[in-house]
Amino acid sequence: MRPLAVTVPAAFLLAAPLLQLGAVYFGVTFLGFGEPRLRAHLIYGVAAPVVGWLLWKMRPRARFAFYIFASCELIRFWLNGLVHWETPLLYTGLIAWLYTAPARAVLPLIRATGRPGALAGSGQENMRR
Repeated sequence: MRPLAVTVPAAFLLAAPLLQLGAVYFGVTFLGFGEPRLRAHLIYGVAAPVVGWLLWKMRPRARFAFYIFASCELIRFWLNGLVHWETPLLYTGLIAWLYTAPARAVLPLIRATGRPGALAGSGQENMRR
């Protein structure tokens, strides 16, 4: 069974396309959903499910992807004139949720690996030839 620490944010992001389409169809705006612009459909129809899938599959960079997505949502919130007060509460809460011990056990922080060094080393060897 998938840990609750991953299931909650992943389920929310995987449901984002349906929430966006439903909000537009019914003319209701909440949590940033319901904006009829193309960018909102791209954000909630493409970006959110990709980040949700990364979380669901517990990929190594899933936390980082979620932090970027949530930060962009918070920036959109402040740039759009603080329209929905629940948006920063939701995304700040989800970011804090991913800092809990169960979430950190399932989705550890990104660590530096030897891979970038290996790639840099192979590039230097090719330049010497």
